[in-house]
Amino acid sequence: MKLVVALIGTILISTLTFGQKKGTVETKMHVEGICGMCETRIEETVNFSKGIKSAEWDKETGTLTVVYKEGKTTPQKIGELLAKAGHDNEYAKATDKEYEKLSNCCRYKTQEKH
Repeated sequence: MKLVVALIGTILISTLTFGQKKGTVETKMHVEGICGMCETRIEETVNFSKGIKSAEWDKETGTLTVVYKEGKTTPQKIGELLAKAGHDNEYAKATDKEYEKLSNCCRYKTQEKH
């Protein structure tokens, strides 16, 4: 199942630019998480970052959709922020120390989604 999610995530992950206001870009990336607390942490980590217009994480698919200002941030920087918050993603992996800071219910490496 995780392999299927990873493959789907990889397909969805590519950065997409849509007919938005000039200077904004939308990207989708897979971010590991399993619960509502993860959703809040992921979205707040990104939404409170420089250059972000909006961020929404889908718990069922693990897909994070971000709209950001071009030149203010990049998917790589977003991924690094999420890893520091304890969430693995296609751009960066959380260290063991960062992952261990997550609440027990958020430990996606050892639990099923709920």
